[in-house]
Amino acid sequence: IVDYGIKFDIIDKAGTWFSYGDIKIGQGREKVKKFLKSNPKIADEITQKILKKFEEINKPEDDEEKNEEEKVKQEEQNQPVENNKEETKKTEEKTETKTKTETKTRTKK
Repeated sequence: IVDYGIKFDIIDKAGTWFSYGDIKIGQGREKVKKFLKSNPKIADEITQKILKKFEEINKPEDDEEKNEEEKVKQEEQNQPVENNKEETKKTEEKTETKTKTETKTRTKK
């Protein structure tokens, strides 16, 4: 509870002091654990908030949005590659034309 409470900004940690809202719940991890065992209503409140955060993180809608974002990123990454292919093709055509012109010029000399 303590670790995830801190991770999700439900429990504040300042140095060795821990607090939940306006309530100082202890100095040091062990004292916080004892406080939570002695105050099951607060421990349950914190636990419910942690579970809610996990639900928010694991929403299927978020996964669909992430997948859509990944598709867009992949398309954006692929786009420059296509542009590079076109540029490479144009450069090759110019080089080929230049080579043909140089060959004709040498042949005439």
